[in-house]
Amino acid sequence: AKFKLQIVRQLQGPSSAILLDPHFGIPAAFDELARDKGLVVTLEDSIFRESNAGRFSNNIDHWTVSKIKRLGGDAVKVLAWYRPDAESKSIEHQKNYVREIGQECEKYSIPFLLELLVYPFQDDENHTTEYQEQKQKKTQHVIDSVKEFAKDEYKVDIFKLESPVDSSQLEGEISQDTKAAFKDLSLATNNIPWVVLSSGMGKDSFYKCLELAYKNGASGYLAGRTIWLDAFNQYPNIKQVEEGLKKDSTSYVNKLNELTASN
Repeated sequence: AKFKLQIVRQLQGPSSAILLDPHFGIPAAFDELARDKGLVVTLEDSIFRESNAGRFSNNIDHWTVSKIKRLGGDAVKVLAWYRPDAESKSIEHQKNYVREIGQECEKYSIPFLLELLVYPFQDDENHTTEYQEQKQKKTQHVIDSVKEFAKDEYKVDIFKLESPVDSSQLEGEISQDTKAAFKDLSLATNNIPWVVLSSGMGKDSFYKCLELAYKNGASGYLAGRTIWLDAFNQYPNIKQVEEGLKKDSTSYVNKLNELTASN
């Protein structure tokens, strides 16, 4: 909670909006938010149910689109884990989950920001339940997931999307396959606006990711760890955390903002 308060204090200046969760972020930092900044609020629980070949997302207990609206939120953010090759029970659950939230957001006239992430199955050697990029993910899984939720029935207003290629492919020379993957990602959105998430990748890789995304029509970025993780590593020394956010994190946000404005 202390750390999230510092993020708001130090980083809201160069930001257009802040994403906060109801467990720690909002109780700690709600009163510190500047009135001219957007407030995006998390709806899904970070703890999900998992089978051998699928994940099942749910809302945070006692948390709803209606409550986010009444709180003063400007958009609802939902992360839905999705793989087109998951078991049918998982696929149907995730589709219904997203569809129902889209209907609720329409009912309460609040923008629906959908984040999609592919993930490793339980028997995958790279299996993890952490919120991080799947190692050796398949580009087509990312593309096909976006194609599904770009359908009108889900009522998505903005996509928050991961790189269609492993972040290791954003280091050094960019291949033709990588360029093609970003083009395919853009086409898959069906003209729904999209922004880019960072998956905690390195600063240089994320910058290159954004360059490719902007060439293909992305509207911005919505990033966390890539911006603030270096500062967070000084925790629990809040003074050093504050210094890291003020200097390195703010400098990096300004660099991303220059790239965004010029594209």
